[in-house]
Amino acid sequence: MASPTRFPNGITNVSPTSAYASLPFPSPIAYQTYFNDFHTYAAGDWLVTVVDTDTGGAAARTIDATTGGVLNILNEDNAADSTQLALGGTGAEPFKLTIGKKFWVGAKFSSSDVDKNFLAIGLASTDTDLQGGLPQDVVLFRVDTADANIDFVIGKGASASTTTAVGTVADYAEGTNNLTEVLAYYDGVKYVHVYVDGVLKKSVDVATTDYIPDTDLTLVMEIHNSDAAADFMAVDWVLVAIER
Repeated sequence: MASPTRFPNGITNVSPTSAYASLPFPSPIAYQTYFNDFHTYAAGDWLVTVVDTDTGGAAARTIDATTGGVLNILNEDNAADSTQLALGGTGAEPFKLTIGKKFWVGAKFSSSDVDKNFLAIGLASTDTDLQGGLPQDVVLFRVDTADANIDFVIGKGASASTTTAVGTVADYAEGTNNLTEVLAYYDGVKYVHVYVDGVLKKSVDVATTDYIPDTDLTLVMEIHNSDAAADFMAVDWVLVAIER
């Protein structure tokens, strides 16, 4: 086994004139970062909106036994039942994007019955029913009911770009790895690059037309049934990183 490269004097991600230039590790405040690997679920971190059309009360959020932890967002068993989680238990919108500042928005997700569920995951302005129509300010991935295709949507006000079928999701069952990894990366100059399972699928030009939302946003995850079954959305992890 090769020896690791060693940096006994540390490494940095700031300029020589920065107040943090002598910090022997990358400055933790250079980026606003939220990452959740869902080893546990903290209910107080999320604003949960549940539509339960038969009031059976079975909707729940749990961590299954898959290695590494996977969040299951379980709906009730009627068509049109839905559950949305928005980061910030008080309804806060903790993220804001800026032209010229890099950002990353990613997740690894699926559902138990992908061609019967609407799924959405990413950043959006507050809206408790994404299936009913996305808000204007978004950077998110969407799976429409009746297909397994992943669409990428980025929008600011009345200007929006939708790239359809950048990838697919497969039905997930506990203990499997039937989850799809998605990532949107803004290079801070011209493009938002869209990756699916590590492969570049699309580069959206955000310089010619400004699609980058400039309002406060929150991280959202939503599942909406189209069939009478207790379906669930599965989320392995989520990531938001924004250059300050």
